[in-house]
Amino acid sequence: MLNSNSGRLRAACILALLFAATWVSGSAQAQHASDDPLASADDAFGLTLGLESIGMYNPGNIRGFNPQTAGNVRIDGVYFDQQAGLSNRVVEGSTIRIGVSEIGYAFPAPTGIVDYQLRNAGDGTPAATILASVGPFEAHGISIDGTAPVISSDLLLPIGASYQISTSANAAANPGYTSKYYNLGATPQWKPASWLTVRAIFDWQLTTDAKTLPVVFAAGDFLPPLVKRSYYGQNWALGRNQSTNVGAIVNLRMGPFLSLRAGVFRSVNDNPASYTDIYDDVTQAGVADHLVVANPDQVVASNSGEIRLIGHVTDGAWAHSITLMARGRETSSVYGGSDVVDLGTAQLGDDMQLAKPSFDFTARDRDVTDLWTTGVAYQLQWQGHGDIATGIQHEWYEESVTGPDSTGKGMC
Repeated sequence: MLNSNSGRLRAACILALLFAATWVSGSAQAQHASDDPLASADDAFGLTLGLESIGMYNPGNIRGFNPQTAGNVRIDGVYFDQQAGLSNRVVEGSTIRIGVSEIGYAFPAPTGIVDYQLRNAGDGTPAATILASVGPFEAHGISIDGTAPVISSDLLLPIGASYQISTSANAAANPGYTSKYYNLGATPQWKPASWLTVRAIFDWQLTTDAKTLPVVFAAGDFLPPLVKRSYYGQNWALGRNQSTNVGAIVNLRMGPFLSLRAGVFRSVNDNPASYTDIYDDVTQAGVADHLVVANPDQVVASNSGEIRLIGHVTDGAWAHSITLMARGRETSSVYGGSDVVDLGTAQLGDDMQLAKPSFDFTARDRDVTDLWTTGVAYQLQWQGHGDIATGIQHEWYEESVTGPDSTGKGMC
């Protein structure tokens, strides 16, 4: 088995090289996934460019905190309340801003900030990239990315699509747990004049037929018995997820000393079907209680936006800037209502397919939160010597929970 997998892996590498094709007229602007992060990084905290990442941290983990959960996500520097992941169809990469990398960055956060960079729109030259991959354990996929000038260089359309059969992270130990992934994304850029740039964002992702890997709990202070490397999930326990990110960013230069930046976004993460397959109280002989938890539609959606008015003055080696900011988000989530069904006694590792039970879902909870922030920041830069930055923010928060486990309202 090991030799067979090694051969398949070598074949995958060869096929990936053979099928990866790029055609361009002029420079290859669409090759956003091939950029070198080492050449772009100016610190060690975390940088992602296309498929490559370096640094200590990533968008989901900064010093043990998740900046996405904390609401510290930006797109091209504009506040964004992220509920669904962003694909490589719409983002070039990300930068982690914490510690010294926050110097000169208005309105930093104690948990750190992940700042996504939108796809490079190019210079008006048509370009495209095709990347195909084949791997072990049924994994394969293809992605197509390109940039097309719609109206010369005034209106550009970076767009891409991908399809993939994905495997679980521990596929070598548990083969057969696959899912189908579809993705379509675009980031049009309209630049009718040098003082105005508008970027739109559309990112749609769909995961279907996601087979559920069982979770094992031992009955005592011992490891459960080893089982053969095989699939022992239930064929009907297939998860499904659909996520969408849409929005727009406007950059407006209002004069030699004043500029405006604004963005508005909607992010939706919808799980119409999901399961948890549990082998509980597993004995040393591998006998277990087999339970399955099913969840009705779980949805979280967010509307967010920010506007910044920036004044900047340069006087020789001195540069002053003042930023006025207002941002807000409204997040609503529907969750709960799950049901647990006991499928009886089972032997760990046996591929015994059982009939899909009838689940009795209950009412779900609904949670709505509002967060509004205003702030002002000042920065003084002395070229070649240093800079000083200070700022203040005021936040207003309200949460409302309704449903069977309702806790009422909270404000601060």
